[in-house]
Formats: sequence, structure tokens, C-alpha cells
Amino acid sequence: QAEQKLLVHLWAENHELFESREARTAWRKILEELNSRLECNKTVEKCMKKMKYLIEKYKEAKEWNRKQTGGTRRQILTVDIVT
Repeated sequence: QAEQKLLVHLWAENHELFESREARTAWRKILEELNSRLECNKTVEKCMKKMKYLIEKYKEAKEWNRKQTGGTRRQILTVDIVT
């Protein structure tokens, strides 16, 4: 859970770089910060895959909630996404 929160937070901070040629550099920056703070050894590919998964789940929940009229809404994410 802490890893996901930090990953999403760092992704949001660098979000504008993902639309440019600097995307790979942004992912390396995120990876260094993530590995430093959590004392782990993640790879760029693993972080990219995890973020893609989280975005897909966010979109699925958002679409599900858009179609609901009652109280059966899905929780989008347990972390705050700031873009």
C-alpha cells in the first residue's frame, strides 16, 4: 500500500514529463526516489507496469461508477491521484 501511494505520488509530480521525450528520464527519477525511500530494488519496467495497471483499474472503477444509479459504487483507489 505504501509503495502504491508513493508510486502514484511520484508519477503525479512528474506527469507532464510523460508526454515528452523525457518519459524514460522521468521513470528513472521516480525509480531512484522509490528505491531510495523504500529501500527496495524495483525496475523501471516493473514500475511502469504497475502504474499502467493502477490507471486501468482507476478507469474501470470510474466507468462502473458512472453507470451506477444506486449505492453500489466501487472505490476508485485508496490513494489520492493528483494530476
